[in-house]
Amino acid sequence: MKNQDNPSRRRNADTSRRLLIEAVGKVLVDKGYTHCTPAEIARTAGVDKKLINYYFGSVNNLLKTYIHERDFWMPVFREFETPDNPRDYIFGVLKDQLEYFLRNEEMQQFVHWQISEYHPVISSVAMLREKEVERLLEMCQERFSASSVNLNAILALLVGGIYAVVLQSKTGNSPMCGIDVSREADQQSLRDAIGQILEWAWDASEPPG
Repeated sequence: MKNQDNPSRRRNADTSRRLLIEAVGKVLVDKGYTHCTPAEIARTAGVDKKLINYYFGSVNNLLKTYIHERDFWMPVFREFETPDNPRDYIFGVLKDQLEYFLRNEEMQQFVHWQISEYHPVISSVAMLREKEVERLLEMCQERFSASSVNLNAILALLVGGIYAVVLQSKTGNSPMCGIDVSREADQQSLRDAIGQILEWAWDASEPPG
């Protein structure tokens, strides 16, 4: 029997791949993105760093695999179907983004990396998100195309604002404009504000008459 058909060998390969993917997140949380090197990832995984190239082809492909597994937006795009009520759908997605980002320290560190320096993998993932988000925006095009309300700009501020207020609280250990996301009441205030902003945008885009 060939080695690649050996069930034990396949299990070992799957285990090593999983250890390496999990190690990326652990390094991000424990040491920060500047330490996401092949040597540090392999050491954290407890495997030989040669296995990164063997199983993934390169450390960049390992990072891409990790991001596609952990990124909040990937499942949103995969599961997207045009909803009956676009405003409520967008509100639900942004609330989920807030909840996910509040509780996922790996993604907090990843976004910190994303906004701190250029990396080819992170840039390619960001461009993929941009391409996919066009499908979400298309469902609102008819309503907003003749309006002075720029929904793209509003959503950019909402998505970026969620990242900023959480990162300032989690990494800077300080509130933003009096909002401290460690308090449930302030988390609810953010949810309410997201809903209010979207309601204002939809109301302002209402055709006259």
